Amino acid sequence: MCQLVTPATTVVHAIDINCSVAKAFDFLRDVQQWLPWAMPQAQAVLPLPLGQWLVKTRSGLAKLRPRFNQALGTLEYELVAAAKTWRVPIRLVATRTGCYLAATFVKPVHLTAEAFAHRMQHTATALHILKLVLEQD
Repeated sequence: MCQLVTPATTVVHAIDINCSVAKAFDFLRDVQQWLPWAMPQAQAVLPLPLGQWLVKTRSGLAKLRPRFNQALGTLEYELVAAAKTWRVPIRLVATRTGCYLAATFVKPVHLTAEAFAHRMQHTATALHILKLVLEQD
């Protein structure tokens, strides 16, 4: 797994996964399947119109807006809560042995550096779990 940190407090987590892009895409596209490992603090998920989801977190209610483009291998999750927005673009690329997943995280202005670093540690762990799940037969 690779992690790149830039001066703008952007972190890119990247991982090679021994499964097809289609399998990884299908898993990440299913919000109810994806959310527990990506946002373990989420307490409830309810579908809303237009493919959006209502998510209950420790901080209150938030709206999750997933966007998918399977042809390009891109996914983006946008979480909007109390005028705060968190976007996570994800890119999947086919490799000889499966796929390469890269997720980009930009520290929101309202989040402290320590809180962002803590979330990035959780993200690294979550991506390792995702790899294990997707590599199962």
